[in-house]
Amino acid sequence: MTTSNGSPKGMHLTIGCHHCDQVFDFLLVNQEQNCPHCGHSVTRLEAIESFLRTAMATTFSYDRNIIRGSSRLNEIGDSMGTIELLMRLEQEFGISIDHDDIEELETVASVCSYINQKIDTSRRHCA
Repeated sequence: MTTSNGSPKGMHLTIGCHHCDQVFDFLLVNQEQNCPHCGHSVTRLEAIESFLRTAMATTFSYDRNIIRGSSRLNEIGDSMGTIELLMRLEQEFGISIDHDDIEELETVASVCSYINQKIDTSRRHCA
């Protein structure tokens, strides 16, 4: 289970720890955070991927456990679903996905890296 809440400055993702399966809030201002239940370290990129896998599973009616970093968006869903997913990511993360960049976002890993970079850029502009 993964949800997003807040503005880019104070946003967090509610994710499940990959180590203990307990749910906790990951603050996106952090590059890394320990699970409060087991102490396992989770990176921001891992938290974003967890959120993205859940969003893709919902958008495309696909098994979340099959989606990996190497999964290609066009192999999981159709182009309209991909556009819907990208719009949802813009809203959830408070970012803008440049139209020219969309063609480069082919895999789950590339989308996660893009979002992570946008969060960093947003933080630098807010600081």
